[in-house]
Amino acid sequence: MKKFLIILILASALGFTACSSSDDDSPSLVEGLYSKASPTGNDTAIDVSAQSGNNIVEKAVTYVKANPSAGTVYTLAIGNDYNVGSQTLNSANIDLTIIGIGSERKISLSSNGALFTLSASSVKLTLGNNLTLVGRKSGGNGNENNNNVLVSISSGELIMLTGSAITGNTNTSNTGGGVQITGGTLTINGGKIIGNNATSNGGGGVALSSGTFTMNSGEISGNTTNGNGGGVYMGWGTFTMYGGKIAGNSTNTNGGGIRLHSSTTPNLRIVTGTIYGSDEADPDLKNTATTAGAALSFGGGTAEYGTFVSGTWTKTTDGDLDGDLATTNNTINVVNGVLQ
Repeated sequence: MKKFLIILILASALGFTACSSSDDDSPSLVEGLYSKASPTGNDTAIDVSAQSGNNIVEKAVTYVKANPSAGTVYTLAIGNDYNVGSQTLNSANIDLTIIGIGSERKISLSSNGALFTLSASSVKLTLGNNLTLVGRKSGGNGNENNNNVLVSISSGELIMLTGSAITGNTNTSNTGGGVQITGGTLTINGGKIIGNNATSNGGGGVALSSGTFTMNSGEISGNTTNGNGGGVYMGWGTFTMYGGKIAGNSTNTNGGGIRLHSSTTPNLRIVTGTIYGSDEADPDLKNTATTAGAALSFGGGTAEYGTFVSGTWTKTTDGDLDGDLATTNNTINVVNGVLQ
């Protein structure tokens, strides 16, 4: 008990806010920025009150950018909702995790632009439990559409854990409503990319122009576009599904769930995962496309199901299909490399 009181006194001195955890078996958590020398090290509270920024999120990012260190892991715990301007992580050796405490916490984009831009090869941003990034759209946050994607990755890695979400962004300018990958890596481990829109270009949820996209679990759902790929648009790069679902997305052209562009060489690999088609009765599950390919629209590159054998991709030998996927309106469900 004495130890816990000391923690609260220290937090108060540093200007942090105490928030109750949603888990009754856990002690109270404290809003603030923490660092540790390794993933298994002890957290050290950091006073960011003197940093530039309008709130703890902006102040914490300012501090982390000014103090990058290989091996140091930063954690930002927020206990309130915040409106935040565009943040760019462009310094080497940044490893930042953001979590919400107490209940779901929202970081909402306060003006047009990307909320987070990752543009250094050794940058890693992890979105943890109880955290939602909210973009701008007419009738929603800001009551006007955005002119950019919500999260832009040109280098580095974005990781989405269970309990995180990217939502509510309408991009009127370029590809990708939720996330745009022009290099680097996106990894979804239980997170959700939901309810985004790319009005003029493809990829209502995710636009993969280059780089690597890995989906281990989670969902991409309820996204829309007037271009190709309601859920995911693939220009270049590799998208590998080990789990999760792509559901309830729509496009006015090709590929309600996923669109592989015709003039480039993207690679889609499905080990396990479901891309729903227009044959589903549940409107929340079915992907739709006005032109072709409610589930998948294939225009070039490779779209395959299979497994990795000793680290080497091996598509499944399955009769006439031979592990290849083609444009289809019907649900694609793959389990451990086997098309169901």
